[in-house]
Amino acid sequence: MQTRRPGLYATSLVRAADVAPLRSDVAGFVGRARRGPLGAAVRIETWRDFERIYGGLDSASHLGFAIRGFFENGGAAAHVVRVSRVVPGVRGAPSVARQETAVGVQSAAPFVGAIGVRAATPGAWANGMRATFLYRRALGGSGAVPPTLQIRVFPPGEREELIGPIPLDLRLLAEEPGDPDIDPLPRAVANRSQLIRVSAVSSDLARGIGIPPGRRVEWRVRLESGGDAVATLADYRDALGVLCELPEPALLAFPDVGLDLSQSEATELVRDAIQRSELLKDRLVLAEVPAAGNAFAHPPLDAEQTAIVARSYRADAMPGGGRAAAFYHPWLRVRDPLGGTAAPLRDIPPCGHVAGLISRSDRERGASHTPANLPLFEAVDASRAFSERDEVDLGDAGVNLIRCFRGEGLKVWGGATLARGAEAEFRESRFLAHRRLIHRLVRAIRRVAEPLVFDNNGPELWLAIYRGINSVLFEAFQHGALKGNRPEEGYRIRCDAETNPPELIDLGRVHCEIEIAPASPMEFILLAIALDRDGRLEVFES
Repeated sequence: MQTRRPGLYATSLVRAADVAPLRSDVAGFVGRARRGPLGAAVRIETWRDFERIYGGLDSASHLGFAIRGFFENGGAAAHVVRVSRVVPGVRGAPSVARQETAVGVQSAAPFVGAIGVRAATPGAWANGMRATFLYRRALGGSGAVPPTLQIRVFPPGEREELIGPIPLDLRLLAEEPGDPDIDPLPRAVANRSQLIRVSAVSSDLARGIGIPPGRRVEWRVRLESGGDAVATLADYRDALGVLCELPEPALLAFPDVGLDLSQSEATELVRDAIQRSELLKDRLVLAEVPAAGNAFAHPPLDAEQTAIVARSYRADAMPGGGRAAAFYHPWLRVRDPLGGTAAPLRDIPPCGHVAGLISRSDRERGASHTPANLPLFEAVDASRAFSERDEVDLGDAGVNLIRCFRGEGLKVWGGATLARGAEAEFRESRFLAHRRLIHRLVRAIRRVAEPLVFDNNGPELWLAIYRGINSVLFEAFQHGALKGNRPEEGYRIRCDAETNPPELIDLGRVHCEIEIAPASPMEFILLAIALDRDGRLEVFES
């Protein structure tokens, strides 16, 4: 912002997000959006944030409805990754402006191509969007009072956006127009607009050629030539990698996976997500039946077909047998303001509503409590009901049902991971409350242990690790997450000369064993953490 005289100057800044890796109530979503950054995670805290950045609901996508359900059910924060395969210069490129009119001067020549305008993000969403530029030059202005530029943007189907007035320093603009280090206009617009980006003002316009003092000039542009492209499996994998690199997301969901990918590709992606989450040991994949064959409507699968889909996500060779995932069914029926009177309701995947419920439960009761037998808000009905026999079969397959109870509404009726139907060695991991507790503890242990990786490997380091982890587990014990009347009945920690023999010390590693007894009906589970000389922290579970 250029300041030339005394006065009050104001500008708007986006507050930096308070990232908290210890939290287990933050979600990560991947899917289609009407607009917004591609392939990058953006942290949002309200539904209004999603509307502002991604354009709100989109009839061709489930993502917006899932995000809305997340916040309506108590979700606190979410990281969103928009996916689409963008081909620069062909399909998927940003919309660009075409000059329309310029009024207020005798000759419109200085304004033809005066400012290059394009959509802020790729896609066809901006085709037909209009922008009006109002240039004002004050009376008696000799450079002491800079002229201003005000922009009004009219996106199709959305509220208009007002940008400015932005003061323009003509001398800087005229010296090196287009240099981003000198020209403040592109930066000013980028900081204030979610819809458009501009390039530098032309040198003629910068010098005010043909614009007498006291005059105002208005000109309009219309954006066109943008296009969308269908996301591929590689795009979804890249987006998954983005979420897995972030320390905060603890719940992963892919509401649009069936709209872009085939059934086999969708299964492959969910398996990848489960495997990566199992290796990280601090996040949960929310899985469901995807729309088949790129169809928009939810497929009417019976209980047997649903169980087959659930088991397909749990490959026999998969580490943990699916304990890093929870499967929810059936889809939810929600109100659709885009459907009009002909289609006021719409079926959507339940992942967004369930993620909001889990987020709410974490803050109200803690990660050690099962997010089940709790109401789902802002959903009219479940898309279908099952018989008692079907409910038993689906439960055996690790499917958590969503049921509608008379007088009570919709509730999540299950707290199992996908490992419920796996082999015996994974039976201790079938409870969702147990997995959520493990995820919370792993996050807390990482926070305690990672700053110690460069300390001398000896009794002082072992004692520091013991004290840090003990404080975390003692807090969990006080909140009732662990069983027993005394802390030693709920957990044990071993980090001493016995767990760290000389040969291990010579390798630059520290080994710590942690045994925890989650509240009944869980059994004892063994955790081990290891630090190496490269600063890596590993968590093992038997």
